[in-house]
Amino acid sequence: MRNFIRLVVALGGVICGNLSSTPTFAQASYGDHMTAQCQARGGRISGGYCELPSTGGGSYGYSSLFVAVAGTARWTKIYALSKAQSQYRAESEAIIRCELEYGEKCSVIGWSEDGCVSLTKGDDGRYFSSSSSWLNDAIEKSLSFCVSESGQDCAHRISYCADGTVDSRTRYSYAREAEPARAPAHYVTNLDPSGDNWLALRDEPSTRSGRRMAKLGPNIRLEFSGRRSGSWMHVYVPDLARSGWVYDRYVGCCH
Repeated sequence: MRNFIRLVVALGGVICGNLSSTPTFAQASYGDHMTAQCQARGGRISGGYCELPSTGGGSYGYSSLFVAVAGTARWTKIYALSKAQSQYRAESEAIIRCELEYGEKCSVIGWSEDGCVSLTKGDDGRYFSSSSSWLNDAIEKSLSFCVSESGQDCAHRISYCADGTVDSRTRYSYAREAEPARAPAHYVTNLDPSGDNWLALRDEPSTRSGRRMAKLGPNIRLEFSGRRSGSWMHVYVPDLARSGWVYDRYVGCCH
């Protein structure tokens, strides 16, 4: 089994004027109108596709089917040809029929031998393709490729397989949000080992009105929120999963 993958950077809405434009899809397999060309190459039409002589003993057996997908500029119009006897046949016929169908220049997007070609679209309007021996794998690979290359959420649009299967179920893959930069790790310091040896975490920035919520020992990790009130700092204490105010004289930076 062989597969071919191609990426085309294409803004899907350039032709139709918006990024939500829906491509036109078409599909075909070998039929009666191919008889002359097929016979000219020593083959015969069987089951809707061209069956060529094997190189071994002149029989008309075969082992593989091919699918090729061609598209117009920016992939706004797609044409797929399945059940072809060779990669060349699949690609050339897909291009020819695409151009005849839409009256525009077409090129090959992807092909597969005994597999499937899947097309996905990113939120930024670009289309991506991938192929595999298995339909679901082709879809997942195409979605993953789309997310990786575009950094956008992506949706499966359509898949074509060599055996004639067409899958237009919508599937999504979402780009991971970048993790926010962690605040510098502040910590409790400057305590008196001979004294209390702890720092009060209070609900208000005051020793009078602020209620003590916890006692923080040496080197307890603190995340500074950026809020200040005089000499008081508002912090989050990961070990306690609590926020409050501490006196900045007893806070160091940074681990």
